[in-house]
Amino acid sequence: MRTLKILVIGMGILLVVGVGLVFWGVARQAGRLADASWGKSGLGLTAGTKVQEVVAAGRYVVVRVAADGAERLLVLDPATGALVGEWRVTEPR
Repeated sequence: MRTLKILVIGMGILLVVGVGLVFWGVARQAGRLADASWGKSGLGLTAGTKVQEVVAAGRYVVVRVAADGAERLLVLDPATGALVGEWRVTEPR
């Protein structure tokens, strides 16, 4: 009977410590996300440019924009906000 009490108390302590570690880990990760700075990034879009579509493509984001009859595809790295590439789909009229 004494062995059973020791086992139950030991497992109870392990359970409390385990739950505490889970909460600590979640709080630690949440703190990292809250501290992450995405900075500011501009695409250099002119007035009148309209965003037509935004699509996730693998580890990048592709933004289709149109202005003055021209369409462009802008490839962005969402981790840094950097413009990775640009393709002109149609030339201005």
